[in-house]
Amino acid sequence: MSSASFSGNSHFKTIAQFLGNVRGWCALRYAKYMSYSLDLTLEELPTDKKAAYEQIEQLREELYAEELSDEDLRLNFKPLYDALLSKYPCICSPAGENSPWSDGPLINNFGSKHAIIAVTYSSVDEAVPFILQTCKKLGYTVYDGQEDVFHFPVGTQPQVKAPWWKFW
Repeated sequence: MSSASFSGNSHFKTIAQFLGNVRGWCALRYAKYMSYSLDLTLEELPTDKKAAYEQIEQLREELYAEELSDEDLRLNFKPLYDALLSKYPCICSPAGENSPWSDGPLINNFGSKHAIIAVTYSSVDEAVPFILQTCKKLGYTVYDGQEDVFHFPVGTQPQVKAPWWKFW
């Protein structure tokens, strides 16, 4: 098909735009069907849930755009990464054969400001509580997209702003 006929047909153009966004679209919207994914960040999030979710989406886009060749850029996540690997080795290592991670190497899921880690559904009941507890203890905020819940670090309680007309 020539590019002239391709660009002239709006259906093909729509399909091409869709396919151009498949990587991000699948990762952001439908990753939960492939694995159980959690967003992790040290960034302070807005108190409004919609605004917080929009910031998570922005952090995801920045993570996908990062080209991290220098592991120093991931230092913000080093304590968490080490804690997670101490319990569940990376699936790329011989010791990680039964680890819950759905992809690897695990370090590739960490960026400078944001990380997305994913576990297999068969491991959710065991691994996710450990991940949440470890993140909270180390000061990371976790967004669980499957449950649509934000988990904040120990000792922090975001002030959710109620509408002015609510007194309770």
